[in-house]
Amino acid sequence: RIRMYASEEYGSLTGRIYGQQGHLALELVKGDPELNLEVRDEWLAYPDKTQVCYMAQGNEESRKDLVERYATSIIDNYKNQLDKTIWSIDGEDNASCCNCEVCSNLRKKYGCNTAQMIWFINDVNAYIQAWFKTEEGKPYYNPEFHLRGHFYEAYTDAPAKFNEETGEWEPIDETVVFDEGIMANCAPIRAYFQYSYHDEVNTMYYNILRKIAACSNEMSLWVYSTNFHSYLYPYDVFNTLQESYQILSVINNNINE
Repeated sequence: RIRMYASEEYGSLTGRIYGQQGHLALELVKGDPELNLEVRDEWLAYPDKTQVCYMAQGNEESRKDLVERYATSIIDNYKNQLDKTIWSIDGEDNASCCNCEVCSNLRKKYGCNTAQMIWFINDVNAYIQAWFKTEEGKPYYNPEFHLRGHFYEAYTDAPAKFNEETGEWEPIDETVVFDEGIMANCAPIRAYFQYSYHDEVNTMYYNILRKIAACSNEMSLWVYSTNFHSYLYPYDVFNTLQESYQILSVINNNINE
């Protein structure tokens, strides 16, 4: 299913991490700023450290600690914002990605950077859902609680393949699918929003939408109204919105308003 939110409603539903909202990968890694917690080198993207390495550069034990850091950061903030039902796990606002050996090999295997992101968010969600079942967590349980994975910039594409027989996109394997309760947020910032997704200039992004849908049970869409190819150029996106919604309805079979 696809969710369509106005900006005001979307903001009112989305939790803040230590007072901030959006593109907070490194804030989640740091945790509570008052505690000055350790941030390990392998948790940061290689080589520029401007994103997170979801694989902790191959250190499995350290990756478990990174999952716990993310989960506890979200839990700490959720306890004080129980009206917020969407908690975002997204990258920093840049076009970088991790190029460590592990992530590079996964990129070759899956054709994108998001297989490891999906695994990581599934693990964070599992940690939080387990916490909800503890004596401490039971009073905070809300069935509407969602984590949200952000498909953006270098993490826009999804690990899906085209099935020639069915004419549909499907996950490359069964592991690269979000678990229930996790929302995939598609933010194809380089798409041409003044044109329909059916227009040939957006063929790649239309296929990306379908690929993300194949790897998730629930989607949201971030629609831009700025021309990132030429900031000063007039940018009419209003006339394409209806067709975009119709296309997304077909992709997801349903629009949840």
